[in-house]
Amino acid sequence: NTKKEAEQLYRKARLSDSILLEETMTAYSGGTVVMAARECKGMEFDGVILCDASSENYPEEEWYVHMMYVLVTRPLHKLLILANKKMSPLLEEQEKSMVPIEKEACI
Repeated sequence: NTKKEAEQLYRKARLSDSILLEETMTAYSGGTVVMAARECKGMEFDGVILCDASSENYPEEEWYVHMMYVLVTRPLHKLLILANKKMSPLLEEQEKSMVPIEKEACI
């Protein structure tokens, strides 16, 4: 997802302990963090919700293969994957790298 999509999700979710990751932030103080996909490289979290991991958003192209690997290896304990349409086939390629996951397709 993009920075704009992360901002929209943050506004819609209205989670009491959530923060929107800003580029100027230098420390993580806990709680729920909403961020664009490309901002999470090098970070780890107890749990991750990957929003709209559809084949439309993550097609079978080299850059997306790399991004999907980064995304599914961020959680330490739990990964929830959501998709508005058909799940991206890239998820199957990454299953060996993942913690236990839950998948939910919203059609």
